[in-house]
Amino acid sequence: MSNLKKAKNAKLLDKLRPWLKEHLGTDDLSRIKQQFQQDSDFILIKYPSVLARPIPRSSLRFVTNLCTAIGLLGTFYGIQQGLQGINLSTKDTNELITASKELLMGMKTAFSTSMMGLGSGSVFTLVFICM
Repeated sequence: MSNLKKAKNAKLLDKLRPWLKEHLGTDDLSRIKQQFQQDSDFILIKYPSVLARPIPRSSLRFVTNLCTAIGLLGTFYGIQQGLQGINLSTKDTNELITASKELLMGMKTAFSTSMMGLGSGSVFTLVFICM
């Protein structure tokens, strides 16, 4: 190993030793290597401060689910509206065609609300990821 590489490793160890002492209870690298080779387990005496801080959560995290839920409600509303006026009497074909048109209008509402809910939820997800 070159002297330059040894010097870099020594600097790195000097920075690492306080962390090892604080969190693992020792800065003895030979003991750490021996322990790691035996069972690969360490017990942290003190967790890093990054893990102690709670993750900030925004109240906007529910917006994407809310958009999807509203789209789903619109789907059920559209299906309900389409089925509301259907009379499946086979006696009058004109009445059956009219009922089919009403059903298709309800399905149009169901489809468009589903697409709007899923689309807006996806847009909000992308916006929140980029923030």
